[in-house]
Amino acid sequence: MHLRLSPKALLTSALLLSLAQLPSGCAKGVTAPNAAPKADFSASPRSGPGPLAVTFTDRSSPGMSGITSVLWNFGDNQTSAERNPQHTYAAPGNYSISLTVRTSEGSDSTTKADYITVASGTLPTAAFTGTPTSGSPGMIVQFTDQSTPGSSPITSWSWTFGDGGTSTSQSPNHTYPTVGTYTVSLTVTSAVGPDVETKTDYILVGPSLPIADFSANPTSGTTPLTVTFTDHSVSGGAPITSWAWDFGDGGVSPAQNPNHIYLVGGTYTVSLTVTNSRGSDTATKANLIVAAQGPVPPTAQFSGTPRSGNAPLTVQFTDQSTPGSSPITNRQWAFGDGGISNEMNPRHTYNTPGNYTVILNVENVVGNGREEKVAYVQATARPVAPTVDFSGSPTSGSFPLAVQFTDRSLNGGAALTSWSWSFGDGGTSNTQNPGHTYLLPGNYTVSLVATNSVGPGSITKTNYITVTILPILLAPPSLRP
Repeated sequence: MHLRLSPKALLTSALLLSLAQLPSGCAKGVTAPNAAPKADFSASPRSGPGPLAVTFTDRSSPGMSGITSVLWNFGDNQTSAERNPQHTYAAPGNYSISLTVRTSEGSDSTTKADYITVASGTLPTAAFTGTPTSGSPGMIVQFTDQSTPGSSPITSWSWTFGDGGTSTSQSPNHTYPTVGTYTVSLTVTSAVGPDVETKTDYILVGPSLPIADFSANPTSGTTPLTVTFTDHSVSGGAPITSWAWDFGDGGVSPAQNPNHIYLVGGTYTVSLTVTNSRGSDTATKANLIVAAQGPVPPTAQFSGTPRSGNAPLTVQFTDQSTPGSSPITNRQWAFGDGGISNEMNPRHTYNTPGNYTVILNVENVVGNGREEKVAYVQATARPVAPTVDFSGSPTSGSFPLAVQFTDRSLNGGAALTSWSWSFGDGGTSNTQNPGHTYLLPGNYTVSLVATNSVGPGSITKTNYITVTILPILLAPPSLRP
């Protein structure tokens, strides 16, 4: 029989045979090679501010056979089975590292206490400004770094200007040659790590602002003075989209070339604001319009109290008109119900319910003024007791007969507040639309009392419900089924 030995067994047998053939004094000084692995490692860097990225290198001796697996424990509850892993420590602290290596001959572990030291550190905070942030094509923007370094100095700056341009200067300037809206970002980096600030649509390159200008004709005269205003603004390269005039007397206009009437004498400052897609500009001309006070007609105005109530309703009217440049010489009231008056502060009674439009005309030697207030006075009908009515369905049939009663009362001008039904068979109800079942044959008189805030109204319908016996019960026994 032939015995086959593995290469490793042959090598071990040969080694033992060689040792046996050595002189006895020499064999004691020879050591057999270690068959199991020996774990060892190194790391770089071993200290620094967090987040700290560390590269670990396996330096284990494999023994008699190759290493088949490794297991790292990084001391922060994280592990790895890579041979030479990289691991990042986020939190500050001292970390003990363990490595276990395994071969076909066995395994070995080593632990290095407090091997990695991570110092506390603060990231930088990126911040910047640019000036100007808007302008015409070809504008040059000066960017200024305003970042704070955190716990370590900032070591690099990286700018992107949104138009493809970049820079690594701390505070660069940049030229924008083309119309557009540009987003700018700055990334700053220290030994602890990077931070970035991005400002979306921060730079606006477009046409120039418009330049507002205008003229007026005439600029003086007697009231009522009609002035024509003409826009002379320059668009700035983008069309003007809106005009906003302030005529100085409370009047405004969105028209490009408006007319305006000055009714009261005085000196007026006029302004015009024009806007395009780029922005707006305002031109103001102080004391541009000088209006001398001319003859002024009166301005009609009045009040009345009370303005609502039950008819007959008596209303006290008060003239609040302003006379203009001459005293008021005549007044004419129209109360809307056919009544009129020439008094200054008349009283008028509305006898019929309705909504009434009141008009006041006033006159002086210059002219007249008129005020009309539509539906100014509301006279309502005085409530009365309700007019009661009802219906029932069906009103006849064989017993038991279920009847649905419906209230059809008129409320008399005030809401109904209660209902009281009597169904003629002893049954009653307080609901508005009750149902009732008649259990016995007969003719039944039904009554309803309905009440509003004025009082009650009632109705009684005699023999309103007829309840009969089933026809089959009245048939002779021979004809019954």
